[in-house]
Amino acid sequence: MYFDKSHSKKDILHTFKSLSVFPDKTLSKREIIESFDSLTEQAIYTKQIPNLSELIIYFNKPSPNKRLSVSDRQEIMLKCKRIILYAKNNYCLDSANYNSHEDVLADCICVHHYGSIPSVRRACKMFNNSPYQGNRRIMPNIPLDVQEELNQKRKYKSEQTMWIKIRRGPILVHFD
Repeated sequence: MYFDKSHSKKDILHTFKSLSVFPDKTLSKREIIESFDSLTEQAIYTKQIPNLSELIIYFNKPSPNKRLSVSDRQEIMLKCKRIILYAKNNYCLDSANYNSHEDVLADCICVHHYGSIPSVRRACKMFNNSPYQGNRRIMPNIPLDVQEELNQKRKYKSEQTMWIKIRRGPILVHFD
């Protein structure tokens, strides 16, 4: 079985996890690929991967997850920090060292491809609240697995209830 080299061991394990198959994490990437046939026999296919042929096509293509080098990630984080600083200072250009609102838009367009990074999502959200952005709304590109995690967190937060305990009985108040 041929796997594109861009799929990391973590990506492969996550894909199998979504198919309700849990290969041993101590195995190397090569060993997991070699046991592909036995793993796919146990798979329960989903909407994203409806059958075995789609799974094979998925692994033959390059990974949809973008890998960033350390320097690229630092550059993206710096742009996000500048956008957030711009938003926190009442969308003032001087505070974030921008020359125009178009520069902010250019930075936001540059980073919105990396929606798996929380700072990118926050920067895009804050930029969209800007009074100077007009009709342009920049939505971050969020991978499906990250989107599912966010939806699950949102669901847990909405289900969380506050409890109050009422006790009845005598209450003593002392005044000095």
